[in-house]
Amino acid sequence: MRRLLWFTLGFGGICLLCVYFLWGRTLWFPAAICGCAWILLRFIGMKWERACPIAALFLGCCAALLWFSFFKAVYLGPVLTLDGQKVSVTVIASEYSGKSQYGDRVSGWFLWEGKPYQISLSLKKGVSLAPGDEVTAEFLIRLTVPEGEKESLYQSGSGLFLLGTQKSDAVIDSSSQDAWFLIPQKAANRLRDILEACLPKDTAPFAKALLLGDTDGLDYETDTALKLSGIRHVAAVSGLHVGLLYGIIRTLTFRKRWLTALVGIPVLAFFAAMAGFSPSVSRACLMTGLAIMADAFLKEYDSLSALSFGVLVLLLLNPFSAASVSLQLSVASVVGILIFYPGLHQWYQKKTAKLPWKGILGSVIRWFGSSVGISMSAMVLTTPLSALYFGTISLIAVVTNLLTLWCIMFIFCGTAFLCCAGLLWLPAGLFLGKLLAWPIRYVLFIAKVLSRFPFAAVYTRSGWITGWLILSYFLLVVFLLRKKKPVFYACVCTGGLAAALFFSWWIPRQDDFRATVLDVGQGQCILLQSRGSSYLVDCGGGSGTAAADAAAEMLLSQGVHRLDGIILTHLDQDHINGLSYLLTRVETRTLLLSPAEEADLIYELPSQDAAVSYVDCVQTIPSGTGTLILYPPDAGSKENDNCICVLFAVENYDILITGDRTATGEWDLVRNTELPYVDILIAGHHGSKYSTSQFLLDAVKPETVVISVGKNNIYGHPAPELLERLELYHCRIFRTDLDGTVVFRR
Repeated sequence: MRRLLWFTLGFGGICLLCVYFLWGRTLWFPAAICGCAWILLRFIGMKWERACPIAALFLGCCAALLWFSFFKAVYLGPVLTLDGQKVSVTVIASEYSGKSQYGDRVSGWFLWEGKPYQISLSLKKGVSLAPGDEVTAEFLIRLTVPEGEKESLYQSGSGLFLLGTQKSDAVIDSSSQDAWFLIPQKAANRLRDILEACLPKDTAPFAKALLLGDTDGLDYETDTALKLSGIRHVAAVSGLHVGLLYGIIRTLTFRKRWLTALVGIPVLAFFAAMAGFSPSVSRACLMTGLAIMADAFLKEYDSLSALSFGVLVLLLLNPFSAASVSLQLSVASVVGILIFYPGLHQWYQKKTAKLPWKGILGSVIRWFGSSVGISMSAMVLTTPLSALYFGTISLIAVVTNLLTLWCIMFIFCGTAFLCCAGLLWLPAGLFLGKLLAWPIRYVLFIAKVLSRFPFAAVYTRSGWITGWLILSYFLLVVFLLRKKKPVFYACVCTGGLAAALFFSWWIPRQDDFRATVLDVGQGQCILLQSRGSSYLVDCGGGSGTAAADAAAEMLLSQGVHRLDGIILTHLDQDHINGLSYLLTRVETRTLLLSPAEEADLIYELPSQDAAVSYVDCVQTIPSGTGTLILYPPDAGSKENDNCICVLFAVENYDILITGDRTATGEWDLVRNTELPYVDILIAGHHGSKYSTSQFLLDAVKPETVVISVGKNNIYGHPAPELLERLELYHCRIFRTDLDGTVVFRR
């Protein structure tokens, strides 16, 4: 009956609820209810055996509620008071520091009240650390747990509960660099160096991602191609990689049971340590370790029980692992294969049993069916998660996996042998690198080509696509319960997708006025549309790649592959850092800049045919049934006042965008132009108290104000002074940090 499976289901489900919804609530009462339910079901189970799994489920729920309360009070309790405080601490670096936009960043450990905590540090420029270095300084501490200043379930799910920003000069002590527990990280860094030395520059980043999960070297275009083609998972170390490593170990140990166990378990542990003990890798290593031990002791191995054990261990070590996207995808993939693959395989064998295919052709046909079956089985449960977390559904993933997975296996094994050869004799590694580069190029070529196919991926930014996905899974349940023919199910889903795409593309083109203020964190990106005409105002945010993804997915979900123009109010990073990435996915006819801005930006953008125009006077541009009016900054304007202002007017319905202009720049705009009363005003400078001044509000009297602002930003935006001013004018207020992406239609 797999009671461990039911116990883990209850334990994991409650951990998810605690992380997402029950963080600030007392859990003792629901724990008591679950405990009473378990006792009652155990009593019933003495006479009715089917009650036992449900009893195990309630026991898991009770245990999770108690364990989460204990973990929060005992382990997290001492650091909860540090949120937003400046504290002097000594941190031991656990990796090599890397470059970030504002300096160096490194992860490490520090002790607080006798307990170890992992922390990610943002260091001042010039501070470089290696594993084992001790850095002592004053840091501004922010927590990633719910209600923390930098709430991030992605980071807390990986065990990273604290972020630190350096506020004082650092004292660095390198005397602990030879500590034994730093060996895996040093080994991983050594392997990175070998791969960079032995492989051509165009292939080394992919090899590092495949072997070590290090995706820092992947450029945006390649990373996007992997995502859209459906093989981004190969660049994140997971069960596939652990399975391949296990295969290498079994081959090298001549399939001897005890020799495999003696070699395999330490190697798997070391590999997990090199990958940073990420939840997905740890889960896979635990399951594989159980398989090795079961084989060594000639015991039966049950995959679902092993999966339950691996997940339960991770949740006991860190209940926040339940919110780890990588772990959820990893578990969903394994469960999908275990549940659906046997049925698909049996159906395929039945359909091909009478075909006269033997020998090599028969082997190829069987391999083809097995590969497609495994890919489809894994995607059954991972697709909804990908749609939820990444907003993208790859429709071509099965084809990509079929064309590349066989090669991925070869590349992984080849990369491992290349590292061994490079360690022993560098020329041998260089020779293998030249050979290995070609299969890597093949995989990247396939990913890039297939990702450019029409309908290679669809995006859940369209509500129609989300509705289609929900309908497809509803029909899948009906299909599985009523045993309908697969062809009927496939036809209905395909027809539903066609209808969803039609409405996703057709409806936005019917709007006379459509303004979309995208949630890009601390930045600005606004899409203005009218009857098929599309202009983008700025493309920047807390992360340039995230801003580009948000803009590209919104446009592509509407079938827009070419913009009429991109207007850059000014060249601050939080307004343009996503532009170069966006232009690798969506073209533009015109790029409009302030005449006072540096032209160096043009040379940093991808090569394309866009015309560059400088706004040195008031320009009026037709856009659908409306008009775009661009107001240049006054001559001599500096810094934030050197912004283009944009007025988009459609039949007496107007939106005004002032960029980062301060009160001075807004006064120049009001004094030199005749602005109408506007329906929507984009608050200046992300809600700064120095912008969206009283005389601008007097001049345009907005009904609605939208503040494009990042959650828990370090600037304190939107400022209380601004919110008070808006209340005086009775403006309806939308904030991207609270409301997400905001869409206005007319």
